[in-house]
Amino acid sequence: MIIERHRTALTAAQAEQVARQFALHVKCDKPQSIDSIPLDSGIDLEGLEIHPGVLRPMSSKRLAAFLYRNREMLDSKEVIDIGSGCGLQGIVAALYGASRVILSDLTVEAWRNTSENISRFDVTEKCESRRGDLFEKIPESGDIVIFAQPYFAGCPDPRYPFTYGMLDEGELIHRFFEQAKAHVRERILMTYLDLAGDVNNPRVQGPKHGYRVIEHGPEILTTGEQRGLFWVHELTLRH
Repeated sequence: MIIERHRTALTAAQAEQVARQFALHVKCDKPQSIDSIPLDSGIDLEGLEIHPGVLRPMSSKRLAAFLYRNREMLDSKEVIDIGSGCGLQGIVAALYGASRVILSDLTVEAWRNTSENISRFDVTEKCESRRGDLFEKIPESGDIVIFAQPYFAGCPDPRYPFTYGMLDEGELIHRFFEQAKAHVRERILMTYLDLAGDVNNPRVQGPKHGYRVIEHGPEILTTGEQRGLFWVHELTLRH
């Protein structure tokens, strides 16, 4: 259904990935537990729960691992996690050094899922879950802002809330970069798959808003619902 709507906007390879992700998510009709998310050799995050309608951690598992491997970056920092989904990134930040984490997502499904996972991992004293569009409900600033932007060009379908984390025509990333200037003190962390093209690519769009981009990677993803060259992008404002 989504593929038919956006066939002209996506290449065949992109459409295949979106279809694979859509099929994975649409069949989820009850909360599911992810047994283990590897963060480093011998270090796993266990027991994260995903609700129906919420985007599952896919390539974002690699960002969670990046946060763990670079946890000195998080030490005593205030973190804002935009597009929190199930809460994976913000929870990892809270578990491994951050002093405070605000997690926010647009959909009620993600807000509830994040809130429950915060309790599940016993980080309620550090974490707060809010529901809003980007920084709508976040007047605060943070040392680090994490943003899980959609990768692929297209319009999300309100009937399937998880598509807000998969598809955007390119407007969202530009609003984010402009709004983030008033909320980030040190750096922004974002991820990307090169296969998705340039529309929502931080490496391409960030410099248009005055950000310097440091690339970490690439990592070649050959299995799962997201495949191709994967990057973690670290963005700082030019002064």
